[in-house]
Amino acid sequence: MANITVNLDGIPTEIRRLQIPLNQLILDIENPRIQYFLDTRLNDNLTQEKIKFALAEGNDQYEKLKEHIERNRGIYDPIWIAPKEGQKGFFVVVEGNTRAFIYEELSEKYVNDNHWKSIDAYVLPHKISRNVINFIRLEKHLFGPTPWDAYEKARELYRLHTDEDYSLKRLEQLTKLKASEIKNNIQAFM
Repeated sequence: MANITVNLDGIPTEIRRLQIPLNQLILDIENPRIQYFLDTRLNDNLTQEKIKFALAEGNDQYEKLKEHIERNRGIYDPIWIAPKEGQKGFFVVVEGNTRAFIYEELSEKYVNDNHWKSIDAYVLPHKISRNVINFIRLEKHLFGPTPWDAYEKARELYRLHTDEDYSLKRLEQLTKLKASEIKNNIQAFM
C-alpha cells in the first residue's frame, strides 16, 4: 500500500499500512497493559512468552476480544509498529500487542489458513521519537475502545511525568484530563 502522512502529536509523520508477517513482530516490554505483572510478578528475565502470559492473564477483555477477532476474521483497526533498532526486518508492537498475540494464537489454531499468518499494521518510520510513541499509546488507550485499567493509567501517567519529564500542562493536552485528575493518578501510583 502507499505511504500516507498523518499528524502524530502535531508532527506530520509518514507511515505505511502493510500486512506484516507475525514472525517479524516483537511484543513490547514497555506495553502499559502488562506493567502490573512486571511490577508484581514477572520482573525477572522477561521473555516474549511471559509478555504473552501477562497480556492474556491480566486482561479481563482478552477472551471477548479473541472471540470477536476470530468471528470477524480479523481486526478493523491496524496495530502500530516501529522498526526494531539493530534487528533489520523486525518490528516492535507499539500499540496492539494483545491483538498481535491473538493473531498468533489463531495462526496456531488454524495452521493451514494463511489469513492468520500476517496482521494489518501501520508502520512508523525508523528512529521514531519517544514522544510520538507515547502519543499513540495515550490516544489509543485513554479514550480508545479498550481503555487501560486504573493501575495501567496511573502508572503510565506517573512514568511520563517522572521518567520522561512531561509537565502537567503537556499531559493535560495529550490526555484531555484535568491537572487535578492527572495529579490524583500520579499520587495513586506512588
